[in-house]
Amino acid sequence: MTATPEDDPYPPFDLAALAGAWQPVPVCWKILDYATAAREWPAMAEWVRWLATRYTLAPRTIPPCWYRHGALVEELSALRTGWLAAFAPDAPGSAPLDWHTMFAATRNRLDETVSRGGCTKEDHRDDQIATWLTTPDPSFADSIEEDLSSRDQTPAPPAWT
Repeated sequence: MTATPEDDPYPPFDLAALAGAWQPVPVCWKILDYATAAREWPAMAEWVRWLATRYTLAPRTIPPCWYRHGALVEELSALRTGWLAAFAPDAPGSAPLDWHTMFAATRNRLDETVSRGGCTKEDHRDDQIATWLTTPDPSFADSIEEDLSSRDQTPAPPAWT
């Protein structure tokens, strides 16, 4: 049985209504302020639900806990920005097909990330961050100082000349 538009729990986005006043802008989650993040999270969640429903994506591609994994948030956010641009009223006719090419590559990365993390539709597992990424290495500063002291202090000419 095919779902009718009335049955669709995620109605289509009205992109035409946004034309002229709206341009897709990549979201840099690292630097979002409170107000922007408060606006972006619900929009992102709505879009991810729509994406997973529309393309019948399994939890091995987008688990229910996607928002708790930085890599998934970044991938899905970039995919959403590309989707918004591809389906904008002024997008070239080939843009949706280009987006689907990006989507195929993104699905592979999502599958790999979820597989590595071990989350399932019923179970969330926190990301395993390597200790060296969160704990400063005390020898790093010494190593940098050693490297710098061995270098010529005369400025090098630009590489492009």
